[in-house]
Amino acid sequence: MIRRCEDGSGLAKPVRWRAGSLCDRRDRRQRKRNLIPSEPRIVQLSYDLWALGFCAMDERTAREVTMPYMIGPTVASGSSVSMDFEPEIDDRLMAIIGIRSTLTPEERAAVPRALRIGQPGRHGVPSILGWNIGPYIVSPRVRELLEELEPGRHDYIPIAIKTERDYNGTTEHGTYNLILPPPCLDAVVIEETEFRKGIGRKGFEDSDGWISNYPDDPCVLKGDVVAGRHLWRLSEIFHAPYVCSDELWRRIKAEKLTGWMVEKKCLIRR
Repeated sequence: MIRRCEDGSGLAKPVRWRAGSLCDRRDRRQRKRNLIPSEPRIVQLSYDLWALGFCAMDERTAREVTMPYMIGPTVASGSSVSMDFEPEIDDRLMAIIGIRSTLTPEERAAVPRALRIGQPGRHGVPSILGWNIGPYIVSPRVRELLEELEPGRHDYIPIAIKTERDYNGTTEHGTYNLILPPPCLDAVVIEETEFRKGIGRKGFEDSDGWISNYPDDPCVLKGDVVAGRHLWRLSEIFHAPYVCSDELWRRIKAEKLTGWMVEKKCLIRR
């Protein structure tokens, strides 16, 4: 069916309505225009902040807003490679290192110490390697950045990186570090976050905890829970996606360290 917006306009073709659809966003923009305060000390934030319920903030509060990022392995051509542990890793152990922050001595000893990757693309060997739900294997420089921001917080296992064929004259590409999964934090403000089937508590329940993957849909985190954190996971009830701070992401981008991509921006509720 054709769904009409509040301004009377319609779409040119039938669409299935969902939270965050084009009409819905137009309606929210119209409501936003009707609610803008007139006091000079109030600053108007971007539509992204309005959609998250931050209808107005004073300038000091606005300066304190940070935007963590939900992240995942890049799929960009030239920045992603195939990966296989050498020797082959046991399926059970692979599952363990993807979800557990600590390993027994026996499990730790059983983790293969080499990773064979596919032939690198135009950007070279990625600085970050890994799988959708983790774990991630990072270059020495990425580890240095993490240790600068969170000294002693993460646990690493050294992994030698190899290629099948020569790349830049060698098949040996140094020692990276497998990061054991950081702790899960109960940081999501459910009432202000959009899930795959709606916003708030009902959306959370109907979506089995899956946060919407649409970039413009709000994801709000508790500032007191994530304060001082730079790499963490959300709680298991949200399927434990990885999140990094804006400061860590800024440094990664500034040094052109490849391997991660932003899947969604979040906002901190102070």
